[in-house]
Amino acid sequence: MTVITYIMNIPQSLIFLGLDEHQARLYTHLLKQPKNAELTVFSIAKNIDMPRSTVYLTLQELETKKLVSSYKKNNVLRYIVGDPSRLVRDLEEKQEILTALLPTLQSLSKDSPFSPSVQTFSGAKGVITVFDDLYNNPKENGVREYHTFSHPKLIEYMPKKFPKYMEAKKKLNIPSKLLVPGFLAKNTPKEYMSDSHRETRFLPNSVNFEGTLVIYGRKTAIFSHRDNEVYSMIIDSPAITEMLDAIFLTLWNLVPKSK
Repeated sequence: MTVITYIMNIPQSLIFLGLDEHQARLYTHLLKQPKNAELTVFSIAKNIDMPRSTVYLTLQELETKKLVSSYKKNNVLRYIVGDPSRLVRDLEEKQEILTALLPTLQSLSKDSPFSPSVQTFSGAKGVITVFDDLYNNPKENGVREYHTFSHPKLIEYMPKKFPKYMEAKKKLNIPSKLLVPGFLAKNTPKEYMSDSHRETRFLPNSVNFEGTLVIYGRKTAIFSHRDNEVYSMIIDSPAITEMLDAIFLTLWNLVPKSK
């Protein structure tokens, strides 16, 4: 199908861009409505010849994609069609994810002499062992930048050593990106504040986690600290680390800069 054919057939074009048949048909219908039209499930279903249940579910799906928004008036949901330029932003975001993920996908198809490994540790001593690997051998691990999801509970397992590790990291002159729980925005520990070597961003309060993950070079360190127990892990695998880093960078770009 040529580009001109797609342009002439708008629903088919929207399907090609990632919408399903119901979404494409409904979104095309909504775009044709007057801007001041008060669109309800009932009125839409009547005009588009689609079951109300299907219209309602499809509107929810389009709202998730930010192609439709809703508001209540007289206790009835009414819908407003979103700007089609959102489709362009979706494609750009997908392209960014694919670009970051591509080296990982390519590495999976290559024969490599490198054998991935996983080391696990328990207790506070295990945390210190992993932190030693994080900051004692950055060149050997190929560290250019630290990418971290961090929960402050980890500090409890090494209250005296943690500030020393942070000072050591600063002397390495290696930048870091840090994502932390939203509740820390009002009372941020000194070790988590942005400085010349570290940029901190706060996740939405709806994102809850009890653990810490550090991406460094070809390795990933994971700390699980729940129910007063802590377990640590070092994953030495470029493929896994690149995949996790792609997820980190996607979230990083979605979270606004701290003021």
